[in-house]
Amino acid sequence: MNILHPIRVVFLVLVLVSASVAWACFWDSDTLRTEANGMPGVVEAATGFYPVYPDEYYERRIEIARERIDSGTHLLDSYDNLAVALDKLGDSSAAIEAIAPKLELIEQADDPGDHLYRYHANLGTFYAHRWIRNGTSGGDLKDLELAQESIARAIEINPDAHFGREFVQLGAIEWLLNQEAGSPENMWIGKYPTMLVTVLEPESIGKWRLEVPEKVVEGLIGLVMLGAAQESVDVYAALAIAMSLQEDTSLGLIAALRVDELVEIGRHSIHPTAYQSSDAQLINAEFFSLSLVDQDFNEVSAYYDVAREAADEYRAEYTAFVQSKLDQGLHPDTHEAFFEGEPKAVLPEMPNGLFGRAGHSRSFFVVELILMGAGATVIALFVGSFWFFRKRIWISTPPGAS
Repeated sequence: MNILHPIRVVFLVLVLVSASVAWACFWDSDTLRTEANGMPGVVEAATGFYPVYPDEYYERRIEIARERIDSGTHLLDSYDNLAVALDKLGDSSAAIEAIAPKLELIEQADDPGDHLYRYHANLGTFYAHRWIRNGTSGGDLKDLELAQESIARAIEINPDAHFGREFVQLGAIEWLLNQEAGSPENMWIGKYPTMLVTVLEPESIGKWRLEVPEKVVEGLIGLVMLGAAQESVDVYAALAIAMSLQEDTSLGLIAALRVDELVEIGRHSIHPTAYQSSDAQLINAEFFSLSLVDQDFNEVSAYYDVAREAADEYRAEYTAFVQSKLDQGLHPDTHEAFFEGEPKAVLPEMPNGLFGRAGHSRSFFVVELILMGAGATVIALFVGSFWFFRKRIWISTPPGAS
């Protein structure tokens, strides 16, 4: 992690403080492939550069998994594939029921590998998704509590799974369970309720400066890529705040633009109480106009529009590619070469020097010049005053005078 410039840290924190679905990761055959290909970055996650599979892809996976379960082959993997596919098609209750027999098989296996972890990780995901799909269950938190219990157990079994990012998923669920999240006391960053308060170290909340580890950002991206948070206002808002605190203001704006887009199409926070206070604010793109000069703000906003359009084209192309393979009777669970020739995500060329901490030179150049000029003026005034008064004393009291 780059060292933050002290002046920029103070500036961003002052801006933060003074400026007036689904949150767990699946584990199935696609998970290992996604992680092997490398996790994307903030821009890809916020603009939509991720594969989208047609329903038939999961329907065929369900058929294959059931055939294997009936024949007694590949049982442990097949239960994961069956249950995750059912959840992907919107039936979390069926997913919970489908994965239940796996636990007994794990207990009977001589060497179950990481399947006990995978069982709890998936089960927790299904409970969280069912709570969300039931419209946050009208205040009933039972499914969320079961989700928390299962995912905590998964982390206990394998804390390094998903490259050690699973604590972010647990923190997101704990935030949903926290009915005091609508209170500013240690639950907000500035005026912004955010799941970051249950993800960051507790002793850091409320301090003038917050450190956001890279694993937190990676975990938020993982919720989008490996879970089902592609339309989560809360996840993208947390990502925007995290980027701002990391001094990646342009990337924060990209995430905030996604928040604005989701709000415009009717999405909202799923936390039951976080935004009940009239003082609570949902971070948006306008917030970043306070820390980016107009030219940079406009360029990043224009880039977001271009990238979103390119991402839509990529996803359509990818879905068509998968569908063409399915039409040939192929599926990755039965044909290893299924993904050969798949379309690759290629981001549009980014505006030079706008993304990443090193790209803030233009936005902060004027600010730094003003601060440096003010500092130089103060020093000059101090030295000049010191020299002037010393000279007056020398004149009024010549050498040798008593």
